[in-house]
Amino acid sequence: MQCVTVDTGGIQGYVFGSNRLQENIGASHLVAQATCDWVVETLRTAGTTSNVTATGVLDDHQCIEQGGIDAELIYAGGGNALVMFRNPTQAERFTRELSTMALARAPGLQLHIVVGKPFDWGINSLKQAHENLAIELAEQKQAPELSAPLLGLGVTRPCQSTGLPATGQANVAGEHYPAHASIHAKLAAAGSSEWNRQSAAEQ
Repeated sequence: MQCVTVDTGGIQGYVFGSNRLQENIGASHLVAQATCDWVVETLRTAGTTSNVTATGVLDDHQCIEQGGIDAELIYAGGGNALVMFRNPTQAERFTRELSTMALARAPGLQLHIVVGKPFDWGINSLKQAHENLAIELAEQKQAPELSAPLLGLGVTRPCQSTGLPATGQANVAGEHYPAHASIHAKLAAAGSSEWNRQSAAEQ
């Protein structure tokens, strides 16, 4: 067995990186999706049998130790998730596909994924495996890998919200302004968020 934990970092800066409410709402929605909806979606699309049904609902009667499934979603939500896999190959594929999804759908969001060491279900406990993952996750957050992203080439306009190079124009309530890729993703998420739909209905 092998456990994988998913967590988000720099949430405050990502959600409240601008003074525009629509962008804040969208960012919050993306953070929630990254460790819940996208985890479930990846389990369903990665070709791995799990306790997630075709409609995205958890089946409490399916347990990995009983056989029949290759992965079990222990929990997802509140900014983190924990998944247990039968073998390392499945854990690696899940990690790769979820990372790719986050990069494409939520530019700028820090997603921490830690793959634990394989353990024997009959000898080791899930509790101990989870505690070891928590230690590795804390170490990863305290010492993140240094990166130097390519910010822009040639003549670029800065995003009004982030200061990063704009990739296009955003349009919010008739206001047009240059926006970075992360802002476009946040605004798109804000349009599909439950909070935004409720606000529109009340109006």
